[in-house]
Amino acid sequence: MVTVLYMLTNVAYLAVLSPDEMLEVAVGSSAVAVVFAQRAMPWLTAIMPLFVGASVFGSINGETMGVSRMTYTGAREGHMSALLAMLHYHNLTPIPAILVLLVLAVAFQFYSNLYALIELAGLAFAFIAALAVCSLIYFRFKHPELPIFFPILFLVCDMFILCLTVYQLPYETFYNIIIMLAAIPLYLCGVSWQNKPKGFQNAICKIWTNRCV
Repeated sequence: MVTVLYMLTNVAYLAVLSPDEMLEVAVGSSAVAVVFAQRAMPWLTAIMPLFVGASVFGSINGETMGVSRMTYTGAREGHMSALLAMLHYHNLTPIPAILVLLVLAVAFQFYSNLYALIELAGLAFAFIAALAVCSLIYFRFKHPELPIFFPILFLVCDMFILCLTVYQLPYETFYNIIIMLAAIPLYLCGVSWQNKPKGFQNAICKIWTNRCV
């Protein structure tokens, strides 16, 4: 149902606005939905920003709840720093993971190029999805009775997107890869380094012990 509504919304946008107009609106300060309402339904122009804000708020709320718990689960499994595996003592919410995501989100707000951030997120998602599907294909050879057509189809489409991105935006892709590789020192410091100084560990405990477990 959500997919159908999303497709119908985009069809409605294209029926009223041309692709060039949609790009011009996206570069400017107005949302596409607001300009669409001004042309197709002027009586909705005043309240359309409220609908856009509610949609964005719902999306951010879902991302915060989902991504923070994935970060928490990864830390519990030993893939991230143990600090991110802590929970609030009373509410049982992953406070450290949420705060890390909050700091990253605020830091991204200071970068003015929105399209570069979208490209970074898209490239990272496509790369991670390709790795996940490769693991499914490897798992398929261990269990021949499992289906393999859809994983291969998805991998082909995903690799096409990755190759097209690298071909069209080579410099941006290089910068995005550098940003993703910046996580390696954090992993080495937070996860691989087991014998941390006691002073560092005590400072972390003093900050979080009274709030998280």
